Amino acid sequence: EYGRASQLRERIKREGKILVILDDVWAKIKLTEIGIPHGNEHNGCCKVLLTTRREQVCASMECQKTIHVELLEDKESWDLFKQSAGTILNDMSPEMEKVAKEVCRECDRLPLALVVVGRALRDKNLAEWQCAAQKLQRSRLAEIETVDHQENVYERIKLSYDFLKGEVTKECFLLCSLFPEDHEIEMGELAFYATGFGLFDELESASDQVETTVNDLIESSLLMRDTSRSRNVRMHDMVRDAALWMTADGENTFLVPIPSQRNWTRNQKFDSVVAISLLACPDNQQFPNETAYPRLKIFLLSQRVPLPLRDNCFQGMQSLCVLDLTARRPLELVLPASLQHLNSLRTLLLRRWKLRGNISIIGSLSNLEILSLSGCAIAELPVALVKLSELRFLDLSGCKGLSKSYTEVVAQLMKLELKVIHAPNVQMKALEGNEEGYE
Repeated sequence: EYGRASQLRERIKREGKILVILDDVWAKIKLTEIGIPHGNEHNGCCKVLLTTRREQVCASMECQKTIHVELLEDKESWDLFKQSAGTILNDMSPEMEKVAKEVCRECDRLPLALVVVGRALRDKNLAEWQCAAQKLQRSRLAEIETVDHQENVYERIKLSYDFLKGEVTKECFLLCSLFPEDHEIEMGELAFYATGFGLFDELESASDQVETTVNDLIESSLLMRDTSRSRNVRMHDMVRDAALWMTADGENTFLVPIPSQRNWTRNQKFDSVVAISLLACPDNQQFPNETAYPRLKIFLLSQRVPLPLRDNCFQGMQSLCVLDLTARRPLELVLPASLQHLNSLRTLLLRRWKLRGNISIIGSLSNLEILSLSGCAIAELPVALVKLSELRFLDLSGCKGLSKSYTEVVAQLMKLELKVIHAPNVQMKALEGNEEGYE
């Protein structure tokens, strides 16, 4: 190998101006070891262009200039897709054009996806195109038979995942797939989930740790900064599909139905499910009642329609660590009695509900660290909350109808050194001279 590298080096030096392209680089390459003149040997005889999905590679190889390749424009996407799909899209019928553009949209302007999917559907008939569109909508690219395994976009993205350093970064990446398509992922929300899931020990440092982890994912092309809000991030649809493909089976399964999936509990292996996200299904009217999820750690729900919960609905979720029940509009909610038995729960987000019944059962959650009642309509803050000795964050912002007596409960909670975001429409006279921890 050394002899071949030496021969190549001498050849490049003799030839003069040469462009060397290193494609799809995943780790630092010592140029001199592969025969490319570098440093004092260089003398302007060649230029090196490398492509990589990992920004860290550019830094480690001391690249003089780094160019970020953005997603294609809509017209560019369609042109590349038609070129990859071949003559089947020439003089196509209106019906074929409609389904072809739907498939193209599912690729979400990602060049690799446009080429791979376009090639896979070359010379296929309308029925096969329609089937492919349905599979892409369900994050099932790998099930399109004509997609070559080596060219599978998911496999390429998984390689980026495999190169991530540290299990925390990998787990944080997978957590991001629980958010809906095109969702602006807020750092605070991700910190709540990650802390409850056990990725970070303390909420106080979780914000900085999440920021660092997210930056690593951006540098590995697995997340993108949201252009409208610099602190928020977004996961490309195809990257999200790949993450869901990676967690679709095995010992740690993620269950993430799409809005049109009505019977999402059917034919599921409940004993392997560790996360359920219904954030993209606001009209969902199913809840896994009386079903055992022995390994379930995360349950996320964002509701637009009423969802009656049976008293025993959490009975089979004893390992639950993160529970997000958020209403998209004011809806009534009676907390199920089985909630009080979730002894492993660390994060509980109950937002924008008209809470009814006995909410003091929250005080039984002995390991709870994060509690949000933001936007809820409640008359009294239960005294039982003072029993939450592990509580470190309490959000009461936007609470309606909350009586002033809640300040007495908060005063006792303040002894636990927790951070409280209080209801802005209530005077905090009971805590006069003790504003520390409030925002």
